[in-house]
Amino acid sequence: MCVHDLTIYPRADWMRKPIIPTAGYDSRAGFAVQAMTPRRLHMEFSAWVERTRMPPERIQAIRSVQQEAPNEVRTCLEIEADGSFTLDTISFVVS
Repeated sequence: MCVHDLTIYPRADWMRKPIIPTAGYDSRAGFAVQAMTPRRLHMEFSAWVERTRMPPERIQAIRSVQQEAPNEVRTCLEIEADGSFTLDTISFVVS
């Protein structure tokens, strides 16, 4: 996980409360988190925009934001010259 001021939801927050209210996986719904596995997910930009059928104007907007992003954001997301990037993800085992 990137450690910086931009972290929106640290792993501990996912354990305490559902980030998405409709998720319903927290203890109030009768589930208990047994394990969490954090991962880094590499997103190849051209495949991502093709898969999501991204309109050309949105592709340009995303690339502009990426290119103008502060260095700490570019470093954390590992933004590459072709627009590819890496995200923090987490998988849960619940019962």
